[in-house]
Amino acid sequence: MKAGERIPLIKAAADALLAQFDDALLVLGQFGIDTEGWSWYDSDDSRRKFLLGTIQTATDTQLIDLHDFLIGSDQAPVSVSADDDPWTELPIRVFLSHKWEDAEWVTALRSNLAKYGISAFVAHKDITPSKHWREVIKAGLRSCHMMVAVLHDDFHTSQWCDQEVGWALGRGIPIATVRRTLEFDRGEDGFLEEVQDIQLDPGKASGEMRAAQEIFRAAIRTVKPPELVRRAIAEALVTSPSFENSRNLFPAIQRQDQWEQESLDRLKYAVQTNRQVYEARVTDQPLPALIQDIVDQYEPKPTVWTTEETPF
Repeated sequence: MKAGERIPLIKAAADALLAQFDDALLVLGQFGIDTEGWSWYDSDDSRRKFLLGTIQTATDTQLIDLHDFLIGSDQAPVSVSADDDPWTELPIRVFLSHKWEDAEWVTALRSNLAKYGISAFVAHKDITPSKHWREVIKAGLRSCHMMVAVLHDDFHTSQWCDQEVGWALGRGIPIATVRRTLEFDRGEDGFLEEVQDIQLDPGKASGEMRAAQEIFRAAIRTVKPPELVRRAIAEALVTSPSFENSRNLFPAIQRQDQWEQESLDRLKYAVQTNRQVYEARVTDQPLPALIQDIVDQYEPKPTVWTTEETPF
């Protein structure tokens, strides 16, 4: 795996073990990860540093096996070759399964999802003509974090759409469904009957903006590891198009039980550069002050040396 693919798995495994720290040495030992020579203090911060330090020494195989054991299922995306990689640099990867009749609308949806830190794969737009299209589609299915099925009257008559959904079900990743009509029959949906639809009213605009908002809400509830969710939330604040949208993002920011420095930096950047953030208010409080409280809570404090101490 690439280093960038290992880091989310390492952090997710460390966070999962932190919640069951009494069993950490047992679990790490069973997966062949050496803990000899490591020590920690009786605090979550010290314990997490210990877990991050030991888990990052794991081989790719050990790391994937440990992640699957702790997080469950096959949710970790696999590595894809550079030639077949259909994704942008945005943190959350969503595969959009759709019929060709919805292609134009799905393309507009993809643009709206980008505003929420989501890289969406649309087969007819994201595959270079010279590439073997089946391999690129399979690469997208193997490496996405979530699937969205844009249901159409003939969705289930397409073997491609049904196979794409089946692939996502087999991997155990989150699935959301979007319906662009108020008249439908769920009798043919199979396992998708268990998924709560994002229902759009065709009489109220085209709906891609609302669909993007609802997909984002579903993603931050279900996508793993949580580090990806925090990165997406931070990107959504950076590109927030309105005061209302910025206000609506704050509860998601507040619910996070941890923030990485990279994402904290993006939150600070949003406050510095986006008028829809730095002039926004939440229940009569300036949003920048609330964001600063989050930053102060989670940003590491610099070491302060006293006159009796030397930094070496």
